Amino acid sequence: MRIYIFGCGRIGTCILDHLTATKHEIIAIDNNPEVIDQLNETKDIMAICADASNFHVIEELNIAKADVVVACTESNDLNLFICRVAGQLGAKYTIAQVRKPDYYAESLLQLEKLFDVDHVYNPDLTTAEEIVSTLDFKSDSLIGLINTPSVMILGASKASVHLCRLLVRAGFEVKIIEKDAERCYRTSELVPDQVLITCADGTEKTILFEEGIDSVDAFVALTDFDEQNLLVSVYAASRKVPKVITKVRNNAYNKLVSNLGLDCIIAPKEIAAKHVADCISRLEAK
Repeated sequence: MRIYIFGCGRIGTCILDHLTATKHEIIAIDNNPEVIDQLNETKDIMAICADASNFHVIEELNIAKADVVVACTESNDLNLFICRVAGQLGAKYTIAQVRKPDYYAESLLQLEKLFDVDHVYNPDLTTAEEIVSTLDFKSDSLIGLINTPSVMILGASKASVHLCRLLVRAGFEVKIIEKDAERCYRTSELVPDQVLITCADGTEKTILFEEGIDSVDAFVALTDFDEQNLLVSVYAASRKVPKVITKVRNNAYNKLVSNLGLDCIIAPKEIAAKHVADCISRLEAK
C-alpha cells in the first residue's frame, strides 16, 4: 500500500515507526525542514517538506495514487481539510486526527460523515479507552471490591476528560486532582456532574491522603509531566492502591520505569499509533 502521513510530530513519527516495519510504501509530509531532514537521514522512507494547507500542494504530491492518507498535524481543521481534499482527488482511504476534549465518539462519527473521511480518531479518547480496558475489576488483584469502584485521577488533561466520561458511564466514582484553577474550571464544564474536582497540588502526600488515596480502587496519573506521574504513582503503589496506571510520554524513562515496580505504564503516542496502524490493517484486508 502507498501511505501518506501528513504531520511528523510525536504521534506522526510513532505511526511511521509502526509502519516502516511493514512492506508499505511510506511518504511523510511536514512543513518543518529540520524534521524532514532528520527523517530522510534516519528512516527508509520518502520525506517531503511541504505546506499541506495549500490545495495545489496536496495535488502535486500525486495524492490520487494514495491507498491511505493519514493526517495527524497539530491542527484539527487542517487534518480534516487534507483528508477531504485527498478524498476528492482520488485517495482510496483517509484517516484524520481530531484532538478536542469536547469531541467524543459520537462527534467523531459525525465528522466522518460531514467531511467524507473514512476514519476520524481522537488520540486522547483512544488513550482513555485503553485505560478503561485495563481497569478490570474482575481480576484477581481486585477481587473483594464491592459496591461502586472508585478512581482517582491526577491531572485534568484532555485524556482525563474523556476518561471521566467513560468511567462515569461505566458506573465508577471519579475524582480529579488538579492544581491549576483555570484547568479545573474548564474541566468542570466538560465532565459529568458526578465527577468531583479538587483544585490542589496532587504531588503533595498530605493532599492525596486527605482526598482518600487509601480508599480508592484505582489511581491514574495523567499530568503533562512524566516525573510527576512516576513519583506520585510510586507513592500510590506504596499505599496499596489495587490498580495504578501511569502515563509516560518520554521513552528515555523506560529503563527507570522497570526499576520502580510500576506494572501499568501507558504511552499515548504509542496507543494512537497502534490505533492508526490497526485501522490501516483493516483497510488493507478489505
